[in-house]
This record gives sequence, C-alpha cells and structure tokens, in this order.
Amino acid sequence: MSKPNLYAVLVGINEYKAPVRQLYGCHRDVGSMVAYLKSQSEFFHLNIHPPLLDGEATKTAIVKAFQEHLGQAGPGDVVLFYFSGHGAREEADAGLWKREDDRLLECILCYNTEGWDGKDIRDALKPSFMLADKELRFLIWEVHQRNPDNPPHIVVISDCCHSGDNTRASIAHAEVSGAGMRRTEIIAKPRKAENYIFDAAWWEKVKTAGTDKKDILPQGAHVQLAACQDRQLAKEDFIKPATEKAGVFTTFLLRFLEQNGGNLTYYDLHTRLKNYTRFRYEQIPQVYIPSEFNKLQHAGFLNRPIDNSQPVFGRIHHDDQKGWYLDVGALHGVSRRQPVTVPLENGQIKGAIAEVQSDMATVTFEYQDGQRLDPGRVYPCTMEGFLAFPLNLQIRADPDHADDAEGLADYLKQEVRGLNVVEVPGEDIFTLYLTDGTYCLSTLEDPFRPVVKPIPISENNSKVELVRNLKQIGQWLYTRELQSDAIDRAFPEGPPIRFEIQLKDEAGNYQPQAIQKGNLIELALRQDEYGWGGNMNIKFTNTFSRRVWVSALYLSADFAVDSLTEPAVK
Repeated sequence: MSKPNLYAVLVGINEYKAPVRQLYGCHRDVGSMVAYLKSQSEFFHLNIHPPLLDGEATKTAIVKAFQEHLGQAGPGDVVLFYFSGHGAREEADAGLWKREDDRLLECILCYNTEGWDGKDIRDALKPSFMLADKELRFLIWEVHQRNPDNPPHIVVISDCCHSGDNTRASIAHAEVSGAGMRRTEIIAKPRKAENYIFDAAWWEKVKTAGTDKKDILPQGAHVQLAACQDRQLAKEDFIKPATEKAGVFTTFLLRFLEQNGGNLTYYDLHTRLKNYTRFRYEQIPQVYIPSEFNKLQHAGFLNRPIDNSQPVFGRIHHDDQKGWYLDVGALHGVSRRQPVTVPLENGQIKGAIAEVQSDMATVTFEYQDGQRLDPGRVYPCTMEGFLAFPLNLQIRADPDHADDAEGLADYLKQEVRGLNVVEVPGEDIFTLYLTDGTYCLSTLEDPFRPVVKPIPISENNSKVELVRNLKQIGQWLYTRELQSDAIDRAFPEGPPIRFEIQLKDEAGNYQPQAIQKGNLIELALRQDEYGWGGNMNIKFTNTFSRRVWVSALYLSADFAVDSLTEPAVK
C-alpha cells in the first residue's frame, strides 16, 4: 500500500518588534514538531516546507506557503499547518461579520515588519500582520475545494492565545491572567474589506448575497487543535527537564503522541490533553471539527490508521495536588466499582477508583504499592469491564447481500469493544440491515427508522464508517447509564436540582419559553436567516441540604457527547 504525502508548513516567531513582547520557546516548538514529523516517515512521504521563523514569517510568506505548498495536496494526502507565536484580536466590522457576538476576530500575529510610530498603540497591529480566523478559514477552504469530493486530510495546530477560535466562531469564555502568555494585549482596529486576503469572487458573493452568510465562506473539512479556548491565554514555560522555554500545549501534545506511538484518535487526544494541562495551567486545549465533518473526530492523528487490535488502556498520571489520576472517566465507561491493575516490570499492583468525573478519575493505592510507582512516569493500566457496556446487535441481510454479510460479525466484534452479535431479541438491541445496497442501523423497536444515515456498501471504507457509527452509539449508551455512585437515588422531597430555562426572543431578551411535560422540557426554537436555533440560558439551583455536583452533557445527532461547562463537573 503506497504512503500518502504529508505537506507541512510550520511557523515560529520569537523576535517580534516592539511594542509586541518577544517570546522564547517558539523556535524550539517548531524544531520539536519537525522532529516528530520526521519520526513518522514510515507512514508518510514527507514534504516539509522550510520552517518560517521570525522575519521569514510575514503574512505574505505564510499565505504564499499555505496556498502554494499545502495547495499541492491531493486526495488521500495530509496537510499540516502549525503556528507557534502570539495570538491577537481585532475589532470586527459589524457590517461584515454580523455573527461575532463579542465584536472581535481572533488572529494569529505574523511577523510585524514595521515599527510603531508611538501614537495610537492599536496602529502597532496592522492588517498586514494579522491573519484573521476568517482568512485562515478561507485558506483551508481553498485547499479543500480543489478536491471537494475527496479532499486531503487538513490539520491546523495553533499554540497561541485565543487560538480556540482560529478557524471558527465560538462561545466566549472568561479570560484568565498569568505570565509567559502568548498574546498581545493590544486589540487592533477593524480593517477595511479590501485588507482581507479573499479573492474577487468571494467579494462578489458578498455584494450579491449579503454579508456573513454560511454559503459565502464555507468550511472546508479540517481538524483544528488549539492551545486554549478563544478567550484564554496559552503559556510557554520551563518544562522539565528542559533548560529553555517551550509551549505548554506543543510539549504535552508531542509527549502524549510519542508515549502512545501516535495510535490515537482526535477524540482521545482531546480528552487526554485536557487532563495533562488542567492541574498545571489555566488553559483548556480545544479540538474543533466542523459539524458536517464530525466523523473526523474518530480518525487517527494526521489520519494515521488506528490499530484496533491494540487494547485501549487507561493511563495513570501523578499530580502534586490531586495525586494519581486516570486520563479517562465516566464518558469512557469508568465507574468506582472497577478495580485498576497497573502492570510493572516486576509484577503488578492493584488500585481503587476513588472519584469519577466526566473525563478523569482519581485512583488510590495501598501505601506499599504506591511507593513502587514513580511520580515522574505515566503508567498504562487495565480496568475490569472497561468500555464493556454491552452493545447488542442483530445482523439481517437480504438474499442479495449474503456475500456482504459473510464474516461481517467477526469483523465488527474485533473492531468494536463490547459488541455482542446476537440472534435472540432482548433489551437494547440494534439491528443492522444489509438491504438495497446499504448498511442500515435501526432499533429493534423501530426497524424502519434508521438511527444514522445509511451507508452505501459499495463505498470505500464503508465498514470503517459502520464501525465509527457503532462506537458513537456505544458512547451514547454509556452516557445514558451514567449514575452517581456517591449519592442516594431516593429523593422523597423531589429532585435535588431545579432547572430554569430561558430562550432569547427576537428583541434580544431572555424569556421563559419552555414547556415541561413530566421529565421532558420542550424548547420553542425559532427560525432566522441562519436556520433553526436560539440562544439559551440554563440555571441550575441546588435544592438539596448538601452539596451536589452536576455534569451538563450535550448529545449531538450523531451520538457525539460534549460537556456544556468547563470544568466538565461543577
């Protein structure tokens, strides 16, 4: 099997001109990333553009490298754009970007070639230095649309402040302060339309279709890994055993990839990156994928094939404050009832799960066993019943699809952990029909309503897509069964949490617009020029006489589960 091409452009800027503060670890970050890519030559034909450092990293040079070097990628290839430097913000022109609620665009700050005249400090950040989120999105779309039916796998990694919004629009989060941050304090002035990099055809669409419509600036298929949320700050620090600074996000990203041999999906990577930084630094790494390409979350990093024959282990880390903790939690099927086994060179030790949160769990050991563990190491571990919530599946094939069904059950059981292929109906049975040239998943109770979009059997990777769907359904089943192990489930005085929900009306005011029917709350969404939706306020009130922890989870139509709060448990 031939190896795909990997086209990479890497940018690192330390030596910004005043009044922008200089940084110290960006060159090292780029060097570390290049070293990692070279270690992957077994899987890719590497096409790494000479790194753009300091004065080489002008906006013009970055855009040119993106369009000309990354633009060479074809179907099946991989594209990587990596940036280490300052993040910045600029005021959004309300006439152009109506949907920016905070009236700010997030940008990466390219090398600022000109000095400052000492007058209005906002003039220190000119449009010619700022690559705005909308511009980066346009560059991604250019690469995508060259092969729209089979685009390359595009990855953007940003180790800078405000990076969670580099390719998209998102909800604002509270800003935090600290030293060694990769941001500039200046908010640039809004720029004129002609100072964006968009081509003439794009501006013609603006004139004819109105401003800020989704069809004017569509999102190309891509994965964005960001050091922090859009209102947070990314940090560089002296990370042991280094004697020079490096980006916290880049260091832990590469460390985790190397520890796991790169055999990680973006979903796993996101969960574990958050746990690497959550106790040490006030930044929450982000992974963003456009909703229409959500299946990419289960792709391997840089689209490397995932080896499902390798067992999925939890990994135990040590933190000076929290002690030993697992980088998986309730969303991955962990409960307090599961013993933990840590294999060592000279035997094994067992631990107990003390506390479970959505994406992590703390672990305790007997004193003598804990002394055998090195706090500086990361240990793989196994858990009895881990990810083993049963997913029961019947397979039914039309006579015309008998050959397609041959060996399918064995393949699915090998690829989907916890899957039972059954013949006798029972609870939680899903049925896979092979009919009319498709894989069609439904429930036993409603066999004529697919739970996900049917998959044409003749398509490339149709079985891979089927496995992804089954894994996501399994994740939903875990979430549905989540219960607190530490609280009495009998509430004679009623549920301990009271919910109050308000929706924003057309005048911009929040009003109660929810109808409660038993345990179901119906929301009267409204339609505007962007589709159906509505901004919502949800208030939780603890009516209990003792403290209650709440984890608010969102389940999307394709069974992906996300937390609505940070941290995930409040």
